[in-house]
Amino acid sequence: MTSLAGKTAIVTGASRGIGLAVAKVCPGGVDIDLIKGTGLGERLKGQPMIQPKDIAEMVLFLLRQPANIDLSEVTVRRFDPK
Repeated sequence: MTSLAGKTAIVTGASRGIGLAVAKVCPGGVDIDLIKGTGLGERLKGQPMIQPKDIAEMVLFLLRQPANIDLSEVTVRRFDPK
């Protein structure tokens, strides 16, 4: 279990019964300025990338779920649709 997964599980367990939903969103290869000019940015150059607005839409989707739905983890992978 990764550190993020462990922390998410702890917060999820602690928040049960108080109306707080916790979800871990794990996007890979998002086209953000933070990676430009880094080794990671160089490795990903020219590859298909996920747009930040697509991740924002996923977060909005999670926020719109009813209280009886538990979407605790979303993994978003990039691919070339061509």
